Amino acid sequence: MPKERVPNFSGMEENDSDDDKVVEDSGSASAAPCSEKSYTVIKTFKTEERGLSDLVRQCLGKPLNKSQQMSDWERRPLRPAQITYAALDAYVLLEVYQVLTSKITAYGLKVNPEPNIPIGNVKGSKKSRQQRKQDHVREKQKELAPQTAEHQDQTAREGHSTVNPRPAITPGELQLVVDNMLGGLGRQLRCCGVDVVMLKDHEDHSEAIEISRKQNRTILTSGEPYKMIRGHVGEDMCYNVACDVSKREQVVDVLQHFNVIVMQRDIFSRCQVCNGSNYIKIPQAAMKAAWLRKKALSQHIPSPGSPNTLRLDPHMRHCEKELAHLGIVLADVTIQDTGSLLMVETVPEGILNSMEYFYGCGTCGKVFWEGPHFERTCNQFSHVLQDSKTNGPKTVYDAV
Repeated sequence: MPKERVPNFSGMEENDSDDDKVVEDSGSASAAPCSEKSYTVIKTFKTEERGLSDLVRQCLGKPLNKSQQMSDWERRPLRPAQITYAALDAYVLLEVYQVLTSKITAYGLKVNPEPNIPIGNVKGSKKSRQQRKQDHVREKQKELAPQTAEHQDQTAREGHSTVNPRPAITPGELQLVVDNMLGGLGRQLRCCGVDVVMLKDHEDHSEAIEISRKQNRTILTSGEPYKMIRGHVGEDMCYNVACDVSKREQVVDVLQHFNVIVMQRDIFSRCQVCNGSNYIKIPQAAMKAAWLRKKALSQHIPSPGSPNTLRLDPHMRHCEKELAHLGIVLADVTIQDTGSLLMVETVPEGILNSMEYFYGCGTCGKVFWEGPHFERTCNQFSHVLQDSKTNGPKTVYDAV
């Protein structure tokens, strides 16, 4: 007799006749008479799952049975296997939802599985989203474009103010704390010279609230957490960053909102790694001595920076004194005030021989040098840079 099949409502793999290979069993000792053939059903399984089927496999242990996907759906009435297949997608979504919510509870995650999405935020077609983005960029460029005195007089006569209600400030005067969802924005703001504390991956919004209260920092966040944070620190101490625009547009939005005037000398005035603003200007010869000493320490061999050599080599003795004057200990290549290792090993040997000066972060020890990257970054942030009316330093490195 043919094998009786049972409908599969669990969402697990059970191939229907479309995927089963049926082989006649004629060699068995107990074979049925010629009028009644017996069959052996050989199951075949797909080895690669995608989309919902793979999600079901990860959550429930087995993939969805997709064998009916290519069956004849125009023919009526539908077969029981087709009806089961059509109902499975909705059924397993409820099962997957229960698994995910139980995991959220078990791990104590602060995740809202059912966020409220305003109708205005529902994504339209790809073309309409691109058009909206272009319109947004044009609006920002108009806002950033310097207005002529004639235009300002005209708007004043019409009763409209062209002045940001906030007083203009320098990047270093703006103190922010950025949650871990906006880490990319935080690094770009640091690149413009803004004082930014960024939450670590394991820190939640309560940490941002505490830092804001202790250090008088404004919180940057996005989406639903903004309402909760605003209830703790007030509207003046937090800002809801648009999450449907690029990082570049977010930078413009934040700088405009707080009326920050960014000059070219502000670019790289703050360490992107640790937020420090103190740089140590190190001459090439002293940097070479520190580089050789660090290399020797990593290889556990005597070096020009070892105590005996320092006493014998006048050049190294001079470099040791020069580094000590800068607050750097040559013996272990550390920064005296903070104890941080000066990361000279990150400087390529070719760069070591081509740069006149290097700049070490006095807080974390990261080493920088002025090169094409500075010009590329200035071009990247040209939309927020203001023309300098003074003869001050062009870059932060010139001011060190």
